[in-house]
Amino acid sequence: MRPHFLAEVVERAREDGDWVHHLRDFLDAFYAADGDVARQAAFIADEPGLLGLPEADAFLGGAGEHLARRWGLR
Repeated sequence: MRPHFLAEVVERAREDGDWVHHLRDFLDAFYAADGDVARQAAFIADEPGLLGLPEADAFLGGAGEHLARRWGLR
């Protein structure tokens, strides 16, 4: 099952280290909800936490910020 929250991406990546795979699945689920603003906002509402890998943490934070700005979400 695809993660439906950015925080789930981090949780799953802590278990197996494959944050890129989990981010791709998350983005597929996010894009599938296009048009459902409340649902998309919930995907990125919670602080995802950190993996402790500077590049991954920056990329995940940037992805959440991009989605919020691109779709006009809070």
